[in-house]
Amino acid sequence: MLTKKNQIRIIKHAEREDSREAGLKKRHLGGRNRREKPTRDAITVITEWIGELRQKKAEEGTRGFQSLFGK
Repeated sequence: MLTKKNQIRIIKHAEREDSREAGLKKRHLGGRNRREKPTRDAITVITEWIGELRQKKAEEGTRGFQSLFGK
């Protein structure tokens, strides 16, 4: 009677290198770029929002300071 246990597969060195190269080529051909572009776009938009908010706060602070002490 045979029982199934965890099977261990022996991979030859050449076979392992071939699978790595295939994986790198597959990733390089477009898998990562499709995922990275929306992320970059989102980061750019958020960075612009932060810049606009900082500029707006600085302008409001300057106006408030000038209104307190007059010209």
